[in-house]
Amino acid sequence: MIKNFFVCRTLCIDGGYEYQDIFLLTDLQVKIDEDEIDQAILAWNYGYCEWRDSSDNYSDGGTRIISISQLDEIDLVLFESLSQHLSSTSFLEIWKSYYEDLKESAS
Repeated sequence: MIKNFFVCRTLCIDGGYEYQDIFLLTDLQVKIDEDEIDQAILAWNYGYCEWRDSSDNYSDGGTRIISISQLDEIDLVLFESLSQHLSSTSFLEIWKSYYEDLKESAS
């Protein structure tokens, strides 16, 4: 099985403060719509994610603005080096959780 590797950085703006998380992802399915990838990652990272048409951004359901500021593919050598310092997870696991939450909210 071929795995692909990504470094992901999220940004949270909470009033006058900005916070960033950085982590590694494997198994990102590039055939999935980019907006759905963003929503799944943000919902996983922040516990919830919704699009706000009025401000043209994602939020955590409250007042915080959340976004993905970096999602870059990296090679295996860099992934192995970074994984000594950063957490990593499979996007497939994130997607399964996100999809299950969507099914629950639809019923």
